[in-house]
Amino acid sequence: DRFLLDGEAVFPLAIYVANSPQWMLSEPGLMKSIVADLADSPFHILINYAAPGSPLEAQRQYLDALQQHGLYEIYSLKDYYSKGVWGESPFLKGRSEQEALTEDVNSLKDHPAILGWYLSDEETDADAVRRHHEWVRAADPSRFTLTLVNQPHADKIAPFLKSGDVLAIDSYPIGNGGLITEVGAYTDALVAATTAAKPSWCVVQAYGGYMYRSDFRDRPGASVPLDAMRTRGRAPTPREMRAMTFLALTHGATGIVFYYYKDIQMAFDREQRWAAVKGIGEEVQQLSPVLLAADVDPAHIVSDNERVHWRAKANATGIDLIAVNTEPSTQSVKLGFPVTLEGASLRSGKGFAHTVDNELLLILDGYEAVVVSLETAETFDWSASPRGKSTEAAETQGPTGGGHWRFEEETGLEVRDALGPGHESGVLTGRIALADVVPPARLLPETLTSRRSLEFTGDPESSLIMDAIDELDVGTRDFTLEAWLRPRDASTSPVVAGKGISGYFEDRGFELRAVETATEAGPAYYIQFVATSLDRPLRGPALPYGVWQHVAVTRAHRSVRMYVAGRIVDEASLAPPADLSSRQRFAIGCIAHQGPGVPGNQFDGYIDEVRLIIGEALPPSAFLYRSSTAADR
Repeated sequence: DRFLLDGEAVFPLAIYVANSPQWMLSEPGLMKSIVADLADSPFHILINYAAPGSPLEAQRQYLDALQQHGLYEIYSLKDYYSKGVWGESPFLKGRSEQEALTEDVNSLKDHPAILGWYLSDEETDADAVRRHHEWVRAADPSRFTLTLVNQPHADKIAPFLKSGDVLAIDSYPIGNGGLITEVGAYTDALVAATTAAKPSWCVVQAYGGYMYRSDFRDRPGASVPLDAMRTRGRAPTPREMRAMTFLALTHGATGIVFYYYKDIQMAFDREQRWAAVKGIGEEVQQLSPVLLAADVDPAHIVSDNERVHWRAKANATGIDLIAVNTEPSTQSVKLGFPVTLEGASLRSGKGFAHTVDNELLLILDGYEAVVVSLETAETFDWSASPRGKSTEAAETQGPTGGGHWRFEEETGLEVRDALGPGHESGVLTGRIALADVVPPARLLPETLTSRRSLEFTGDPESSLIMDAIDELDVGTRDFTLEAWLRPRDASTSPVVAGKGISGYFEDRGFELRAVETATEAGPAYYIQFVATSLDRPLRGPALPYGVWQHVAVTRAHRSVRMYVAGRIVDEASLAPPADLSSRQRFAIGCIAHQGPGVPGNQFDGYIDEVRLIIGEALPPSAFLYRSSTAADR
């Protein structure tokens, strides 16, 4: 459904604020300047954390001021939980949650400056939020409710579908050790959960994590030590903020919210940061007609660089292509279309765009985002699904094989495939030891119970090599490889699983490895994935020894992603033809043949629940891993 503001269909653009209505009485000059500042920005929709708690007189005066300046508020009711993630509500005042919500909504719902009600800020109890949604809608059926989640998994978001009319998700990767592409992954999870049945808004990071250190909180940014602003807690640059915004748009966000005005005004670079955020907001505002247009079925368009994310929208004379470079370095991408292109013009952003016949070449600087209008030589039904698929695309559709090795056997003489017979293997030499050291049950899917793992000793006697060859060959198909591991020693860069890249097998294959590294805390290791034609090895963060870790690698077309604990940590691309076919045997805990009949790179430690799915790049929500509770994270 279209979002209407003042009777006009617009693309929703909002910002979090913390404007205490009490200031209308105690500091009217301050409130006047804040309201005027926001009115002079593209953000006319405010999510106000500080809305409740002030006297009713002050609240209504504040809402009057918003109305006079053409501003609207999504009134925050996020702190009306007796046992919420942010503590006990200070606003219940002896009332039940239902009584407090009903009374406070009824006292303000007649004011035209209230646009909707904000119900949840990363709450984890979906049933509690659903009850709040029902009570608020009963008190005010004319306004929508907004619920914010921060689970990057569609199955974790699904319980909240009945907990708000609009769902939003937040992701803050910059300065927190995450990748900028995390924004796209989070938006994907939200859109997948809502299945386009509800508006899906994305919150974009505009703050620096340094402001949330207890010794800096509520201090002006100018008084914060310089080193704190440039380390892990740094704030995103203007280019990074813009890239994150366009990542959310290319992944299907139907609304954008910036977080957050108070932090921006407290920042050491507040003038430059606020100007940059307003500039991005104005750009989104100007693109509203494009963003509201119908999506083009992406199957019509072929791209040769997965690092440039894109989304296409239909227009009267062709299409508008929204594209963003997810890398800090310059990237080029060639896109093929089913019709001849008559020209390309940049509608927003900076880059090089050139068409020849039915192809478009884009060259974009690091983190650049553009909107390119393409005129076509003939009309085309962009909404219809294409009738045919290319051979390459058809080969990567749907699961076609693989194996799941659970290591639940009673002896160590044979390891069976839980997906079915055909991939069983005995030990190469010696005897494999089954151990009762297993991953934490709370981190395994509820349907999966692990009683044993496989213990490797780092020598050839504990190498595990599968009998099957062709049945476990991924070729050019999509795949998912995942495992639980707990290495003791990674100094030899041991292999966790894969088909070793060896000159005896034309240097083709793929390897998931553990590689030792040094940290201030002492020896540690990181996960590495190497594959034929991968433009660079994937690398995860430093991990401590002695702790179970879940790792996964997925291939979707030519894009390869690495996940640790369900979170994407790195991404790279395979060069055409992206064929990983190998006659090497699939092995766990080693390379099957480092030389003729000689295993190598043996693993030392524990491995459990190894799964290879051929033909499908699973989403993180389908991994053999579930997120821990908020207290455990």
